[in-house]
Amino acid sequence: MESSIINIPAEWVKEAKNLKTGQTIYINLETRDEQRMFLKELNKELERYRKLMPIEAATIITGKVFRDARFWVFLRKAAATPYIGFVKDSDGSLRRLSLLADDDDRMRRLRLMIEDGITMEELIESEEDLTQEEKETLWPSLRR
Repeated sequence: MESSIINIPAEWVKEAKNLKTGQTIYINLETRDEQRMFLKELNKELERYRKLMPIEAATIITGKVFRDARFWVFLRKAAATPYIGFVKDSDGSLRRLSLLADDDDRMRRLRLMIEDGITMEELIESEEDLTQEEKETLWPSLRR
């Protein structure tokens, strides 16, 4: 009879991939040493994922916290990625700067989806990582 060994950190990273922006998974551990070692293993697994899917992996943040007399490790789905930044011009205006080669392709694809009749709500739901600037670019009426 074969025994199946489960890679627990890998399973938690899989779960984190399915989180919606802003959601967090907390994993309780017994001691500070276990917390530290588990976080190290979790980060190794996240690094493997980063090699396959760098943009998606960049939205998963890991960390540790001591709360309610317990040791926790967490995985959080962030709204921002380190691949997108902003340049502040001398007049105070912000300009989006992207390290992603396919950023222009993304905007073209989003515009085509709108032309095909997708609603703002449907697009926001299907593209969870839509930035505020992208929303304002696609729907100028949202600008403040």
